[in-house]
Amino acid sequence: LLFIKMVKLVPHFTLYPIDVYFIPVTILFGYFHSPIKFYALLTLHLVSLRILPFLILY
Repeated sequence: LLFIKMVKLVPHFTLYPIDVYFIPVTILFGYFHSPIKFYALLTLHLVSLRILPFLILY
């Protein structure tokens, strides 16, 4: 998974080699952001539909 995420960034790092210093930040962000995305997936069914009538009016 880490390799796949880094392959997506290779074109950017070839254009801007100084940004290679951000690789650890990218890895840490992905590591800490994954539980948030998983929690969001688990709580998708808890979304309230009380705003739906207002969306239909506009």
